[in-house]
Amino acid sequence: MTRPWRLGRREFLRSLGLAGALLLAPGIGAQRLPRTGFERSGDRAWTSEDDEAALLAALASRSSRVAVAAVGRSRTGRPVRLARVGAARGPAVLFVCAQHGHEPASREAALELLRDLAFTSDPVVLAQLRHQAVLAIPTANPDGRAAGTRGNGAADLNRDHLALDQPETRALHAALRAWSPDVVVDLHEYRPPDATRFHHDLLYLWPRNLNVDPRLRALSQALGAAVARGARGAGLTADQYGRAARQAAMGPDPALPGGGDEAILRNAAGLSHRLGLLVETAVTLEGDAAGHRVTALRARVQAQRRVMEDVLGFLRRHGQRAHAACGAASRRRAAAGATASRPVFFGGADDHPPAPAEVADPPPCRYLVDSVQAERLAGVFALHGVRAEPAAGAAVAVPMAQPAASLIPLLLDPRARRALTAGRPAWCVSG
Repeated sequence: MTRPWRLGRREFLRSLGLAGALLLAPGIGAQRLPRTGFERSGDRAWTSEDDEAALLAALASRSSRVAVAAVGRSRTGRPVRLARVGAARGPAVLFVCAQHGHEPASREAALELLRDLAFTSDPVVLAQLRHQAVLAIPTANPDGRAAGTRGNGAADLNRDHLALDQPETRALHAALRAWSPDVVVDLHEYRPPDATRFHHDLLYLWPRNLNVDPRLRALSQALGAAVARGARGAGLTADQYGRAARQAAMGPDPALPGGGDEAILRNAAGLSHRLGLLVETAVTLEGDAAGHRVTALRARVQAQRRVMEDVLGFLRRHGQRAHAACGAASRRRAAAGATASRPVFFGGADDHPPAPAEVADPPPCRYLVDSVQAERLAGVFALHGVRAEPAAGAAVAVPMAQPAASLIPLLLDPRARRALTAGRPAWCVSG
């Protein structure tokens, strides 16, 4: 499937509202700002690993707004870098790019966005950066990016956000713990395989896992709708990820794309009380309009940049609301865990009810594990913010009266499809 890009590069940048050259002061290009390897190639070759490192180092040294840190390393020792632009406190968004190594357009868009934010003089953007932060991990899967492969050589990282078996996902979750973003946007690309499953320029989806706080799910849906509106305003087609496939199967099915799998980042973000959003853009985008030639690679990067700009627009309008909602959801979950007043779901999604056997109502008050299990899971507990405490005998208790109660049963209950160990549920004693 191919379709003409509807806007030339100039028109497309204009449609972004705050993107590209529009972020920069008049004449700022004369200051010889750092450029990505992709830009230097004339938009025909992706930025190399060394060029990414050099660009981020240049931004950190030349702009006081930028901080860059290595949050971990890949299986082969490549650094996983996070860059922050803007306020150290307040509402924040994290863009996770190239989690699948053969989907590099979001990485290029993030590097260009970070550069433009670092040197912008746009008063609207500067006001936002004084109170909000933009975080980006341009290359969440460095080994996969270097090899041009989906996984890191051992696993699909976007199925590892519960177990955290891989060093790259551990690095990402360490960043979530350290920087506490309110919004996590997981950016991907896809090649439309056929007209009945995926055939839009942009697909999006929120956390569908039923253990996600409903108010955060609603805000995540609103964010996805804003991204879809922005895409359509730029002449792209947009739809919910997986909807066509689920409709073609004559109804929702948890085995089809777009379900509530807790190991996928958009769901894991929601379970940790953040707004989560998955975005997939088509690799089949092309560009040649009004005499402004856009390479096919540039068209892909522009689509990802469009998404980032629309997310930043949403954060400008609703950042404080999102920030407050994330904190409130965390407190509600801990309170519900203390009173065993909120069911736990081991299956289903927001468009697919769980089977009766997949619901714990009332849920346990705590889970018990032995010291060997507790020691083996200590690192995972720390990255997920799970608190454990001594119990009678040699047991270790994991109480549900904590914000991580949305995740605890999925980690420890024998009924959970991805449980890491078989903990012993303990119910509250009434009366």
